[in-house]
Amino acid sequence: MATINQRKLADGRTRYWVNWRLGGTRTGAPPSEPFDTHADAHTLKLHVEAAGHQWPENWIRRQGWAQGWVPGHGWVTTDEDDEPEAEPVLFADYARDLVDSMTGIAERTRADYHRDLDIHLIPRFGKVNLRDPARLKPKDVRAWVNHLRTGVSDPTAPHRTSTPSRGRKKEPGWLRKPLAPKSIHNLHGLLFTVCEAAVREDPPLRPSNPASRTRLPRVDDGEGEADLCFLTREEFTLLRDSMAEDVRDMVEVFVRTGMRYSKLTALQVRDITLTAAIGSDGQPLTRGHLDVRRAWKRCPDNTFRLGAPKTRSSRRRIPLSPRTIREQPAAPRKPCRPSATR
Repeated sequence: MATINQRKLADGRTRYWVNWRLGGTRTGAPPSEPFDTHADAHTLKLHVEAAGHQWPENWIRRQGWAQGWVPGHGWVTTDEDDEPEAEPVLFADYARDLVDSMTGIAERTRADYHRDLDIHLIPRFGKVNLRDPARLKPKDVRAWVNHLRTGVSDPTAPHRTSTPSRGRKKEPGWLRKPLAPKSIHNLHGLLFTVCEAAVREDPPLRPSNPASRTRLPRVDDGEGEADLCFLTREEFTLLRDSMAEDVRDMVEVFVRTGMRYSKLTALQVRDITLTAAIGSDGQPLTRGHLDVRRAWKRCPDNTFRLGAPKTRSSRRRIPLSPRTIREQPAAPRKPCRPSATR
């Protein structure tokens, strides 16, 4: 059995030593543990005997019971209030840093993201601590989407336009006009990107993305894209003839190639190739094509410069129909190649 030996120290204090033989045998190793109080020594003595004269579970030699372990009760939650709290991460700071560090986007796109943050997101979520899940919940995102959808009316205005236009910045009766569904989709996508980046941090700043399952207004709810209206040849001819003469050729190429304005106006003479050839009927003809290699890009300072098209599929070769070639001003022609005939 285990015993408790009392010893008087030179400084006058009393120490209590618990002694026993491992396994309870006469030949077992003789461990011992010191205590300042008899009660603590007696507690260890009882646990040693209950463990078959072995070291009790979760006892650390010369240190005591493991942190969080209470003899007779088991593990308990320890109070860690003395640990410093994590530094708050404000939405405004994190979102701006994220946009600044984005890769693979044009500088104009980066400037547009900063503009949307300053106008629509930061006034609403700028002071939110992203580490606190209670500060930004899915219901907060839904309320923000509804706020964008309904707009902000002016209570002091005598009347209000029921269907504000998108062109004019100010409308009677509105402090901020309702946004179109497509604009709401774009702003929600930016909020989703910021929250998703916070979730994917290492370690994560948030447990989940509050904008992941938000139902957004339908783009085709009557206020989205209008139905396409195709002109007949007669209608287009009437429209073209009403324009200035120096733009009629450009409008004709618009219709016949389907090119965007930024790409068509970036064409150079070297991008157009006309080749004289001989058709299957033996008559001479002209074949041609144009290469889309560049487009006008808008810069962050609202100026424009020439740059590569956005996607690989935009850099393409467009064949020109014989009528398009006939109706356009003369362009450099390549000589007829015998190998290309017939």
